[in-house]
Amino acid sequence: MSEKFVAKLDEFKDGERRIVFVGDNEIGVFRHRGAFYAGMEYDMKTGECVADRRMKLKKFEVVQKGDEVYVLA
Repeated sequence: MSEKFVAKLDEFKDGERRIVFVGDNEIGVFRHRGAFYAGMEYDMKTGECVADRRMKLKKFEVVQKGDEVYVLA
């Protein structure tokens, strides 16, 4: 797995999202109540697809290194 830079922590406010491109994949990275989540259109806490709750989408890990945020893809 490689790391993809998302944003500087102070530039990524709570409630905002960023889209990063990793190869052919678009990954949405969300900051919600101080925590980071990455994936597509899904419930951030359960990983369930919003359109079809029987489906779960792959979640990506988000790491903070000092004042920078990365997604592991």
